[in-house]
Amino acid sequence: MIKPNAPSQVKRTSAHRRRHVAVLELGTCKVACIIAETPLAGETDERAIITGFGYHRGEGLRGGHVTHMVEAERAIRAAVDGAERMAETAVSDLIVSISPDRLMSRIATVEISLNQQIVTDEHVVMAMRHATEQLYHTDYDILHAIPIDYAVDESRRLHDPRGLIGQVLRVDVHVISVPIAPLQNIRACLERCHLDVQKFILSPYASALATLTADEMDLGVLHLEMGGSTTGYSVFFEGHPVLCGVVPAGAHHITRDLAHGLGVPLATAERIKNLVGSALSTSHGADEIDVASDGDEPVMVQYDALTKIIRPRLEETFELVKQNLSKSDLAQLAGRRMVLSGGGASLNGAREFAQHYFDRTVRVATPMRLNGLPDMAAHTAFSGAAGAVAYARKADQTALPAMPLLSRWSNIGQWLKLNF
Repeated sequence: MIKPNAPSQVKRTSAHRRRHVAVLELGTCKVACIIAETPLAGETDERAIITGFGYHRGEGLRGGHVTHMVEAERAIRAAVDGAERMAETAVSDLIVSISPDRLMSRIATVEISLNQQIVTDEHVVMAMRHATEQLYHTDYDILHAIPIDYAVDESRRLHDPRGLIGQVLRVDVHVISVPIAPLQNIRACLERCHLDVQKFILSPYASALATLTADEMDLGVLHLEMGGSTTGYSVFFEGHPVLCGVVPAGAHHITRDLAHGLGVPLATAERIKNLVGSALSTSHGADEIDVASDGDEPVMVQYDALTKIIRPRLEETFELVKQNLSKSDLAQLAGRRMVLSGGGASLNGAREFAQHYFDRTVRVATPMRLNGLPDMAAHTAFSGAAGAVAYARKADQTALPAMPLLSRWSNIGQWLKLNF
């Protein structure tokens, strides 16, 4: 059993100042669960402490969709059970991190008349409500509504407008939405596991929260989460995500290309990709390697042949990202910084190839800001799960108080507390 760091190595606060959080990352290649103790709002210098971790090979899931209910249920149960055993606690509801194959990333600008009044919580909540109404779509569910800029009259780039006096409050809100139907199937699958969804979050966004430095978020950065069947991207500027998207290509496509091109099983192709695969030509060149798995007939392949299979798929993935970025003026806010995370980022040569292809300074990131994370979970492949814990911490710090509203928006205050 994997054990977290010993209690003597982890700084703890008193129990009444912390809360337990359970998160679940649903990916194509893996399902991971983390149970953590997170500081309450106000404890800004405290880190989350990991008390439980479990994972299972991805089954029955692809691109944010349930493709086989029984297999997905089995994978989820195994991951959650592993985390529960380590943490010695039971889980009933979770924050669920997903990597959808489709999403909408849009910015709504809302103005609220103040008439020389003081900006209050009610004004901000009203602006958020109008923003979500403005971008409401019947077939999509809003995962995140993130205020990225406040202005009161001519004063812009405000960190917090509350307490200021003016004529007009202006708020720019980044709204991220995904199709409803896949979420309903995931919720149904979790109910079969006797688990409730506390909140769905976007894995590329969560992964960025776990891997980006404060300077990168502030000065501008392009973040790529290279998952199994999708690659998510986000642009951060002045501390906020201003653009998010996803392309339908990932590391599992490389595995399938290798399996098809070499005539080997998927498991063998995955092993080849992880152990000797590269996006760059190597010094081995024409040297041959036996790529057959145990019990199979020997299959000799040159190292360069592997690169010729891997590189085109990686190039296609990066080209799709580049094309999507070219459609938005916000992409230029990323500057020349780029960060890779996710399982695909660990591919040999991925960083160097990305640096050449995007002409940016590139680094491969692993989860930060967590204590007690097992060595296995500290890998970049688990950035989405670790980021879900970081998201829970961020939500505690930025949530606004609830405000009673009418009609179907009667619970908007609580909704905003979960979506900031």
